Amino acid sequence: MEHLQKEYLIYFHENPDPTKVSWWIKLLCRKKKFRHVGALGYNPYHDMWYSLQYTHEGIIHQFVTKDELYNILAYFRINDYKVLNVPVKKEWKLIWIKEHSCVSFIMRLIGYHSWFVFTPYQLYCALKKKGIKSFWEK
Repeated sequence: MEHLQKEYLIYFHENPDPTKVSWWIKLLCRKKKFRHVGALGYNPYHDMWYSLQYTHEGIIHQFVTKDELYNILAYFRINDYKVLNVPVKKEWKLIWIKEHSCVSFIMRLIGYHSWFVFTPYQLYCALKKKGIKSFWEK
């Protein structure tokens, strides 16, 4: 089976339900607008968008209509949340033992490996340093 996804829209935002955030996440993720990270992907064979998030309740995988996608992106734009257009790297790793948060889940999803990235803001800065452009840039 061919690897379908070539890139994701990685978005950074506030956690929609702050009552469900553990104390250690509150301690680590102090930067406003960078308290959660998720991904939006597109399947061209079925002309469908989908959203992927890692939460304490599990992995959330939702299909998104184009209208819902436009509403989501408009919400991110209005609230000045960051959205990056990130290509997927295919780099084989034998062991990766850092699956503990939304950040490590997204890093695994896009093939980015770093032992020193723990928060959404650190991931954002690391991706920008690698030359990843904002979705909002022309």
